[in-house]
Amino acid sequence: MNKEKTHIFTLNALVALMFFFTCVSISQAAGPAYGPGMAMASEKSVRPDAMARGIAKMKWWHNDALSTSMNLTTLQKDNLETNSIQQKLAMIDLRASVEKTRLILETSLDSNFRKETSSKYLDDYLKAKNAFEEARMKGLINTREILTEEQFKVLKNQTRNLKKKRQSKMRE
Repeated sequence: MNKEKTHIFTLNALVALMFFFTCVSISQAAGPAYGPGMAMASEKSVRPDAMARGIAKMKWWHNDALSTSMNLTTLQKDNLETNSIQQKLAMIDLRASVEKTRLILETSLDSNFRKETSSKYLDDYLKAKNAFEEARMKGLINTREILTEEQFKVLKNQTRNLKKKRQSKMRE
């Protein structure tokens, strides 16, 4: 049981780290805020050049102000794009697996309840969630691997600035 608690704590730490990375975006002064995996608030906020390229969701490396401030190369942008696509494809199946095992678990609790069966379904559900979180974190690690240390520092600073702005807006 102690091993499970350690595993859950590790997952929580990884989720917190993932949240940190997914909050990455530019400050309002540099333009609309875009971050990894963040959909835009409305279609009106999509830049015209993004619409021309058919991009429904902006990715932070497509933001000219941020990519310029980070000195991202074309190769890095291409690698970030490839990583993003591969991760999204993997996440589709993993997300479906989590939902499927959750539904099976919930169903086992409702009808013809048997502790052994429900416990097995719980294990399946937790394995699916773990696989999902592991894939998500590996995608973030792959993203970090593409960036230099200096680029990562710029990205972290942008994240801090965005977080401060959001917190101050929430206080108002």
